[in-house]
Amino acid sequence: MFFRRLFSAVSIEREISKKKLKYLATKRGIVENELIFDKFINAHYDSLNENELSLFNEFLLEYDWDIFAWITGQRKVPEKYCNSNLFKLLKESTIKK
Repeated sequence: MFFRRLFSAVSIEREISKKKLKYLATKRGIVENELIFDKFINAHYDSLNENELSLFNEFLLEYDWDIFAWITGQRKVPEKYCNSNLFKLLKESTIKK
């Protein structure tokens, strides 16, 4: 019984975190990033580990136009993002239709 409650609490907490992150990611300054992040969260959120979620939170603090330029390849991506699995997944979710 205790483990079921613990598991449920963890699941609920992660679901709340997902909703908060999705809200922050999809209420951006430019619509293009909102669409990119919405698609990314729907496709990959459940597979992200805690380090990737933390990095995604940092990524969301960047300027919208910088984010868009990095994802579309118009500007060089900062080192802390360019080699990360998170950025790879962001690029993939942008390309897939």
